[in-house]
Parts: sequence; C-alpha cells; structure tokens
Amino acid sequence: MIDQKLRPYLTFDYDNYYRWNDEQTLMCMIRTGEKIMLRMHMTQEYFDELIWLLVAQMDSEYVGAYGYMPITFIAPKFSARELKDVPAIVHDEFTHGNRIREILNNIGFDADKWVEDYQEVYSFRLKHGEKLPRGRRYTEDFRVNIFYYDLISDNDLETWINFGVFQFVQDRGAGEQIRDTLDSSFGPWAEANRRTMSEENKHIHHGDTWMASLFIMYPVLVQKQFDLWWPRTLATFGRPESKRNDLWRKLGLKRRTNEEVLRAFLDRTEHPVGLQEAGRKIGLKIPATEVAVEIWRRGDHFKLL
Repeated sequence: MIDQKLRPYLTFDYDNYYRWNDEQTLMCMIRTGEKIMLRMHMTQEYFDELIWLLVAQMDSEYVGAYGYMPITFIAPKFSARELKDVPAIVHDEFTHGNRIREILNNIGFDADKWVEDYQEVYSFRLKHGEKLPRGRRYTEDFRVNIFYYDLISDNDLETWINFGVFQFVQDRGAGEQIRDTLDSSFGPWAEANRRTMSEENKHIHHGDTWMASLFIMYPVLVQKQFDLWWPRTLATFGRPESKRNDLWRKLGLKRRTNEEVLRAFLDRTEHPVGLQEAGRKIGLKIPATEVAVEIWRRGDHFKLL
C-alpha cells in the first residue's frame, strides 16, 4: 500500500482504479526487457514503490540545490570562474529535480503541490555539531539523510572545502546510485537519469579538481573534513539486507544490491573512478574497501555521524 504521506497527492482514484496490470503480465514485460511507460502497465505494488523512489530522488535533488545556493556567495573568493560554475551546478540540481517532478505529474502524482507544501523545509539543516540519530528524520520530505547536514561552516575556507568534499564523495555516491537506474524497467526514469548522469559526472569532476588543489594547500583541513563527510555518505547506501531493495530489483526498478552499489562507488575503475582511486590520486587517507564495507554492514558509521 502506498505511503500515507504520499496518498493525498494522488490525482486519480487510487482505491478504485481498475486498469492496474496483473503481476504475471508485468513480470513478463520486465523479463523480456519491455519498458514500463504508463500507469496502466503497472501493478499497484509497482506504482507504490516507483512513487516512493521518485519522490525520494526529487526531494534530494531540490534539497541539494537549496544547500548549494549559499555557496554562490563564497565561490568568487576562490576563483572568479566559480561565478559561472557554481550557479550552473545549482541550476543542474534544480533541473534534475524538475525532470523527476514532470514524470511524477505524468503518472498521477501532484508533484507540483508536493513541492509547494515542502519547499519551506527543503532549506532545513541540522545545527553545527548536531548529530542525526539513526532512523530519525527531522522533516517530512523524503530527502536522503546526508542532506540534513549543512555545508556552510564558520569560515569561508572550510565551507569551500566542504563543498569540494561533498561533490567528491556524495556526488560520486549519488552518481553510482543513479547509474543503477539507467536500465530501470520504468522507461521515463531511466531516460531522465541518463541525462542527469552526464551532468553529475561534471559535478564529480568539479569536486575532484578542487579537492586536488585544496589538498596541496590545506592537507590537514581537507583530510579532516573528508573524515567528517565520508561516513555520512555510507549512510546513503541503505541497509545491507534490505527487503525493499530486493523488491525493487524483482520489479526491475533497480538492478543491484545495496552492497554492490557501495562497492562500485568505492572501487569503480571506469571514469569517473571510484572513491579509492580518486583518493589515492589526491593523497587522501581512505579506509580500505573491505574495512569501509564492514563498517557499513555493522552500522558503525552511524556512530561517526
């Protein structure tokens, strides 16, 4: 059954909708690689899970854009070119959210009304030094938890380093998760994320470039901020044994287990390379992959948040 927070935003009679597909036909479509394009191609279960995934991505894109906006005031202190690059990155994040918003509107979810109702909390961030307890949410939007943490620090240098680290770590992680949807059984989502992926790769490159430069000048501070952010990124990969992720893979919405996505994020060899290789090039100290995965599997990263 659909999440109760999402139900009021449906634009059709969900309880009496008679055109749901049957599971056997849906699974046949998925097995043969035929893309799901319309609501009438979905089972109710498929629709419920799809809406949850789309709203989570849309909210995270918008919340990310809100978090980047203050960086535009700091960017010129580090390079005049950033007057162009940072606003472009903010624009990209809003564009990514808008792509998902349009998809939601087209399949019976009033994403415009959702955004109107939740935009005031998109800018909510934890206070500095405040930790996010495991399993707790401070707002009703569906953002990934890392977006509760603020990039803005007490001084501009640390803020700019946070921005670089965030792109280096979280944009790389988000990119790997988006990559997992590029062959999604839901065609419009796969197509939208193919366009988003190319832009995310540019953001990763931006973060890599600045991390390399900043580490030369401020190695201790950059390492310190990296150590602060990477456990937060681990928390965005879900749980090791996720029945919901199992369902998403059965429905073809996603293709890999949470651990497989995490390992790809750490050890990817194609461009953009994974965190391990990217970190080695810069000189960052990063836990070995097996150590990082074990930290994630035990849930120890929550102690570091």
